[in-house]
Amino acid sequence: MWHLYIGEIKYKNISLKNELGAPTRWEDSSYRSQCNRFVESCVQLRDKEIFSAIEYDIAERLVEWCDVQIRNAIEGENLFGRSALFRKMVAGLCVKLMLLTGVTYRCVRQLKMEALDLDANTITISNFIIRLPIKLSKQLKHYAIMREENNIDSEYLFVNEKGKQWKEQTKSSGIPDYLEKDGFEVQLTSIIKYGIKELINIGINEAIIMDITWASSDIIKDCLPVNEMECGWYSYINSKIVNAKLYEKL
Repeated sequence: MWHLYIGEIKYKNISLKNELGAPTRWEDSSYRSQCNRFVESCVQLRDKEIFSAIEYDIAERLVEWCDVQIRNAIEGENLFGRSALFRKMVAGLCVKLMLLTGVTYRCVRQLKMEALDLDANTITISNFIIRLPIKLSKQLKHYAIMREENNIDSEYLFVNEKGKQWKEQTKSSGIPDYLEKDGFEVQLTSIIKYGIKELINIGINEAIIMDITWASSDIIKDCLPVNEMECGWYSYINSKIVNAKLYEKL
């Protein structure tokens, strides 16, 4: 506890020391109790929550959800007065990109329209050119057309209906609220970890994954299989090791 830490150092604030040791220190109005309540309610001081990657079946459901949001916006006659359609479409596109690449929200909100090459069906993330799935590429083309038709002029790829870049807080994207309202009990971190685990499973170097996604080393480490059989870890290692130059000679 914080008061034990204070007790380990040389006191310079005698009044604080006396307050902490006063007979009334356990009363609700005491300074000690006030400090305890602050520590318990302070988000920055809480233990770090660890969210595991979503399972494949949840990822499939998320893709279906994304496609519905995107289709609803495309089939709408126009976006005038129906800005929620546009916001949900952008949310859907973002979630699909997270599932594909494991890119973090911190990174994805910084992506710019120029990162898209819709003729080549690619997107450039952190100087890595990534080929997009055909369906996602077509959806992004519709998105680009809708932006132009509705005079949404912004250098950023993911924006709100007014063309404003998403803010640093994830709630700015609307994704957490949309998913919760539609029955998904998932966190963005869990979605991102799914994408990262897929990259690991197909053999992409951890350092490259970190560069692409902007994910911390702790997140990358948490996405590694916990045992040799998880996610085909045994098969993965052995399929790689046989390609070593010296393998046949050994």
